Amino acid sequence: MLELASAYDRVEQHLAQFDRLVGRLATNLVGHCRRLTTEIAELTAEISERVEQVAPSLPAVAGCGALTAAKIIGETAGADRFRSKDAFARHNGTAPLPVRPSNRARHRLSRTGNRQLNAALHRIAITQARCRPAGTISQAQGW
Repeated sequence: MLELASAYDRVEQHLAQFDRLVGRLATNLVGHCRRLTTEIAELTAEISERVEQVAPSLPAVAGCGALTAAKIIGETAGADRFRSKDAFARHNGTAPLPVRPSNRARHRLSRTGNRQLNAALHRIAITQARCRPAGTISQAQGW
């Protein structure tokens, strides 16, 4: 946040040399961006607090930030409503679908399910794959 504020300050200093319409409009836009950045930071902090109250273990998962955790909580509407992990996988579109007309067992990716929830889980998986060495994901979670 501090880096962004100093960047806004530098842009405003640069724009101060322009005294015409373009300079004034650009300065107004920088001020608007500054206000929006502050509002985003406040909302993120509020969402983080609420996520910690509702599901404190979710932000502890590597790659799951407060906003992703909030998305999962909102889209899932209570994990206890699913009778099994397989039912949850079907709901979020991560369960593989068998390909029937084949002599061997084949599966394809599902294009159904809750796409918002699927995208949140995808962000977590991509972050874990990018930021953690191979083999530490399952070890870190006790599997």
